[in-house]
Amino acid sequence: MVEQLSVFLANEHGRLAKMCRLLGDARLNMHALVVADTETYGVARVICDRPHTARGVLEREGFAVSVTRVIAVEIPD
Repeated sequence: MVEQLSVFLANEHGRLAKMCRLLGDARLNMHALVVADTETYGVARVICDRPHTARGVLEREGFAVSVTRVIAVEIPD
């Protein structure tokens, strides 16, 4: 089991880039990223090396974030 971030993103220009930039600036490594979207919003699902630190970084910048435990399977190329 790993912990996954679910980040609510308003569907507006630059919002996903800002999320990624904040994580990068905090020296957090993303191992997986999936985004599902509609016309008005999206949800980014992120697996990173320190999910609780990432949550704090994003919440301080106004992002709505939850952390959930998920089953992850690594599959070689």
